[in-house]
Amino acid sequence: MNVFGQYPIVRIVDVEAVIHNYQLFRQKVSETNTICAAVLKANVHGAKMELIAPKLYEVGCRHFFVEELCEGIQLRKILPFQDAKIFAMAGLLYGEEAYFVRYRVTPCLNCLEQIRRWNEFCKVYGRKSAIVHLDTHMNRIGLLDDEIEQ
Repeated sequence: MNVFGQYPIVRIVDVEAVIHNYQLFRQKVSETNTICAAVLKANVHGAKMELIAPKLYEVGCRHFFVEELCEGIQLRKILPFQDAKIFAMAGLLYGEEAYFVRYRVTPCLNCLEQIRRWNEFCKVYGRKSAIVHLDTHMNRIGLLDDEIEQ
């Protein structure tokens, strides 16, 4: 139980509800030949990654998004499987490149500077995958319109 202010926060962890919702979304997107991914950032908002991730994997989830590289490293220890794809949405901080490769986590690159650094790293260490994150104009991170032109 977490405490916020003067009252405790009660979190109900319903793994089966999470699995049900994932399966429901996966069924809907399968009609469009689209991949359905799970977002497990912030330790699944208190539901605990170590409880949720294996169950999602068991029902066929293979694409997982986390916020930061440290969460990706934690998730890779839970899901060491080659077919489990992990993506870190917070981008590529200085010096993290080798850790992304070591733990098989794909960075979501959020600005031109991150793209340049990733490209330089890949020139030296070989081609690696990345996702380019575009700004959706919802006050989030991602490449802005003028950066996309570049």
